[in-house]
Amino acid sequence: MTQLSKQLSEHLVVAELARRGVIATPFSGNVPDFDILAFKNGKSTPIQVKSAKTGNITVANVTKDYLIIKQEEGNFQRVISKKEMPQWKKDLIFVVVFIGENLGEDRFYICKNSDIQEIIYSNYESSLQRHGGIRPRNPNSRHCAYSEEDLSSFKDNWNLIFVTNPFDAVCKLASDEGGWCWRMPCTTCGNSIFRYAFIEMSRGKSPEEEGWITRKDVDYNVLFTQFGSFNDRPRSSPEKEKIIKICLKASIRYIAENCTFPEWLGYLGLLLYEMEEAESYGSLSLNWGKQLKEYVFREDNEEDSELGNLFNEIINERRLLNWRDLEKIEEHLIAFSATN
Repeated sequence: MTQLSKQLSEHLVVAELARRGVIATPFSGNVPDFDILAFKNGKSTPIQVKSAKTGNITVANVTKDYLIIKQEEGNFQRVISKKEMPQWKKDLIFVVVFIGENLGEDRFYICKNSDIQEIIYSNYESSLQRHGGIRPRNPNSRHCAYSEEDLSSFKDNWNLIFVTNPFDAVCKLASDEGGWCWRMPCTTCGNSIFRYAFIEMSRGKSPEEEGWITRKDVDYNVLFTQFGSFNDRPRSSPEKEKIIKICLKASIRYIAENCTFPEWLGYLGLLLYEMEEAESYGSLSLNWGKQLKEYVFREDNEEDSELGNLFNEIINERRLLNWRDLEKIEEHLIAFSATN
């Protein structure tokens, strides 16, 4: 990576963060462990940036940070283990930028340093196995590389830095607090906390920002005063359209990996249930259908064929995703977990 590419990639990341309402500044290599410091809502996050215009990202010596390797007789190498890192180093955010030829063609992958360690461990082990335990060009080499494909599951994973989507943040808050009822339809509480959260979202608020009101322990009189009665159904069409616009940018992967199971499916289901009469519901169905397929469907597993057919019907717009489909996905994930 040339100095120019390094500067370019850091400023691209700063620009993308600014686009998401995050203040960030690059340090141009003057700080040992990170390249950018991001700040939002009173919280600072250090970020390491790696980049490439072509080819892979290279690590010159994996034993420096990632692996413990033993050099044995006959030039054989053996990976003993992954190297222990302090927690702050495991959690250090990496943004890997593959710089495009033209404006707007850059690709961003956001993960933790511990994810990079897992990729390097897998790639180094695989390389040794392919070559009988001996590095092909230099038997003493500790070099390793990882590709854009290795990082594919982390593409545009900006929520790892700060939760920038209000619906993602609502789901995370619900999971952290517990006790937010998502059962449909609930005749006891009417899913009141979630429904007030959806209303507050539609007014441009997010749990990540100061001034967010809806929480489990807030007096309902406060919510009623601020937002009116959630029993006034259906909510207005403009309000629903605002909510769907937010949810079109939600990350199901983030929600699934940061909220408890099966509750996260219930959160999605309740949103679908509340929005099903909205004009742009079809766009949400298509978007979430694609995301769910990418997250839960395994192409090479026959047990997923029925699920694959469901997703294909939704993606080909022969039918709409609805909250009952999430019950099927929940049953499938529970069955898969029980057999593994």
